[in-house]
Amino acid sequence: MYVKSGPVKSRGIGVTQYKESVFYAGKKYYINQTEMEFHGAVNIKIERGNQNRSEHYGVFGSNTTRKKDGIGEPEGSYNKINFYSDVKIDVKPVLDENGKQVAIGDAINIDGKYTHVGISGDGKVQIDGDIHVLNGGTIDLNLKNKDSYINGEIHIGKQRYGGDPDGDQSNPDNQPSGQNLFDENRDDPDPEKNTTKVTLNMSNGARWNATNTSKINDLAIDNEAEITFGSDKRFINISTGTLKGNGIFHMSGDIVKNKSDRLIIRKSSEGHHQITYKDNGAAKTTGKESLLLVEYKTDNKDDIKGYFTLKQGTTDQGAYEYVLTDPKGSKVVKIDDPSSSFYLNPTGRLASAGQSSVLLNDLIYQSNLTLTESLHQRLGEVHFNKDLVRQKGVWVKYLNGKYSGDRGIKVGPYVNRYRGLKIGHDWAKERGNWINYNGISLGYISSNAAFKHLSGQTSIDGRELGLYSAWLNKENDLYLDFFAKAVKYRGRYEVKKPETTITSPQIRTLTYILSAETGRRFNLNETEERTSYIQPEAQLTYHTTGGYAFKASSGLDTKTERVRSLTARIGFRAGLDYFNEKNLHPYAKLMYEREFLGGMQHSFNEAAVEKFGNKGHWWVYGLGFSYMDKAKNTQLYFETQRSTRHYFKQNWQANLGVRHLF
Repeated sequence: MYVKSGPVKSRGIGVTQYKESVFYAGKKYYINQTEMEFHGAVNIKIERGNQNRSEHYGVFGSNTTRKKDGIGEPEGSYNKINFYSDVKIDVKPVLDENGKQVAIGDAINIDGKYTHVGISGDGKVQIDGDIHVLNGGTIDLNLKNKDSYINGEIHIGKQRYGGDPDGDQSNPDNQPSGQNLFDENRDDPDPEKNTTKVTLNMSNGARWNATNTSKINDLAIDNEAEITFGSDKRFINISTGTLKGNGIFHMSGDIVKNKSDRLIIRKSSEGHHQITYKDNGAAKTTGKESLLLVEYKTDNKDDIKGYFTLKQGTTDQGAYEYVLTDPKGSKVVKIDDPSSSFYLNPTGRLASAGQSSVLLNDLIYQSNLTLTESLHQRLGEVHFNKDLVRQKGVWVKYLNGKYSGDRGIKVGPYVNRYRGLKIGHDWAKERGNWINYNGISLGYISSNAAFKHLSGQTSIDGRELGLYSAWLNKENDLYLDFFAKAVKYRGRYEVKKPETTITSPQIRTLTYILSAETGRRFNLNETEERTSYIQPEAQLTYHTTGGYAFKASSGLDTKTERVRSLTARIGFRAGLDYFNEKNLHPYAKLMYEREFLGGMQHSFNEAAVEKFGNKGHWWVYGLGFSYMDKAKNTQLYFETQRSTRHYFKQNWQANLGVRHLF
């Protein structure tokens, strides 16, 4: 059925009961019964053309009783229009720039008691246009497959376009305006006596895109059926008396302004329903907000059996993560609401991008600790070369390790795998009782970390330039070691979520490290073949890393402040030295380390600040060995170590080096 629009009104299928004198005597209607049944496919399209003020009705059912005449519909009269197969109705309203209707485009418009439209077949139901019913009319809609949909608002009791008759009437955006949908409202003000009714049943992937605030009586939604709060211009409400099934609702909002789409349940609910809520990394949240999404307007708690969760589990809003719970389920903020409504509220954890931003800085800090090497980790056992024959040395060292850590509830557990390669060249010179090694080193380190609860990874790499000076006293085995190095870091992260992937741009920053170390070897139980020893050691290291700022693809703006660190290490190594060069020289070590500074500060969207401290202490323990060849010009050294938990834990680290003198 194709209808080209006229200037005033156009209809596809229409049934009207009139009160003209031919049907009317003594202020009574004669009983008038009209019934239409469509067992085949029905296709209705009204082409608007340039008739932007014309009223369009796909299916129209009405009677003309008026409240002021005191005339009611007679018992026994009815208008019935029933569809049992495919139904396609294309009747669109005219919208203004804000997405509000300004000209009627009703796919179904029912006015009056005993007037009914039913769609109950198993075929495809495809409706583009609004659905309105008033004055005691009823509509039953059944969408039973994935090819069925409704695009438009569905509303009982709405007399005029514009506004929400069930909303805040003091809000100027909610005032009725525009064309009359119905001439008058004859509904009984008592909801229990009001017979106007819309029942909507959806299943098997059927869809309703609610383009404007809607109100129905009964909603049953099941088996992957979906309802989208579909206006991209403003937030809307969908109100239903009862809710059953297991539905999916697509909603949006502004948690900072405390505005959102809202599902309102007036009487009862049952089933487990899921809500999708779009992440918004640009939101200026502080982690203390809550937002009402599902509102119960009933005091009968026994009828509230339905519950709601986010389909994706949580949503990222600004720098923080939010979950959907009833007021009692909110753990971070107190929601003053005695009902069983459902709110977005913070979990206490940072959003995915926020956690990754903190992790990025943690990786740089952990790399700085890794690059704070001791003398024997760089040059091996310098005590093996007290007789200075060769003046120059070259060395290569490979390191590999793993950290694990978390930042309490705000940043989830993660694992950091890192590896590095260093080379160096030095010159040895005797200065009285001292042998002095002065050298230069180049190095590379890379880290790849992943959260245990998030997909994706955070990675950094650093390029190092270092200078060092080591001194060994030939008489008493006292040593001093100093180094300074600059490390140029770059890094980024990628977080994979079910609905999107969040990436950061490449960040760049520079670290400077200064270190001073001393120690002395004490030989014990010396024989012709070997000696045991203990070597107390102490080291003080300062490093500073520049701040940086960037914007992630999610919209989250992050600013990380400069980090300063002062760490001290004190402990000992104990081992065996063999005088036969063919033997391995093993040792064990135990070190106590302490951080005196190490504070980190991150600002998000210029609205929230999070601080993390590294101040504290931990223990490091390990095993190692050295091997010197017969010519005493090549040394191989290896060490493995691990630490106790601080804010993170070094699960293990292995160092393998080779040094050659010439």
